Amino acid sequence: MTTVSTAMTADHRRCDEIFSRAEELVSSGNWPDGEERFLAFRDAMLTHFSMEEDRLFPAFEQHMGHTMGPTQVMRMEHIQMRQLFSDMEQAVEARDDAQYLGLSETLMMIMQQHNMKEERMLYPMMDQTLGKAGGEIAQLITRQELPGRLIWNIAWMSVIWSPVNPWSARWQQLRGWRLVTISGFCIVGSHICFIHCSKKEGSPG
Repeated sequence: MTTVSTAMTADHRRCDEIFSRAEELVSSGNWPDGEERFLAFRDAMLTHFSMEEDRLFPAFEQHMGHTMGPTQVMRMEHIQMRQLFSDMEQAVEARDDAQYLGLSETLMMIMQQHNMKEERMLYPMMDQTLGKAGGEIAQLITRQELPGRLIWNIAWMSVIWSPVNPWSARWQQLRGWRLVTISGFCIVGSHICFIHCSKKEGSPG
């Protein structure tokens, strides 16, 4: 059975992996890939925050009868981390590795403490108090979770799973190439997934 604890803890680990990879790439001076992984990490974290602030926290607060307590603390820490995301994005744009890595270390400490409080206290409380309703919310979260680490690079085409609006087209920079991205959706098992189909400008097809 899917629970709040299992679903949200798994998403913590997914975000942690993207974060670690971005840090490795920036440390090695690979800014194009490092920027792409940082933006993927930031988007994954913002989606995680949204899951909590828009669905889990309100349900828990309604059951408890107030908005004070652990969810208020988590919201405040979300604000703090959002500011760090913004500062790190500026460091990426400036190609300032010292600034980025310093902010990354600060963020890592905050995330570790934040995740520990959620995984050891808040999520188990949600599982206990929300019961079946919490499980249903967790299942919705699991269905919406996209395999963000899946990247296929085939010749000039890159296929990337990501949460984008269906059938939108936009220009983006990926691995130093100028790519045009056409986005749509497909169904994989019980998941509705969105897909980018990106190709190098001027390529055939």
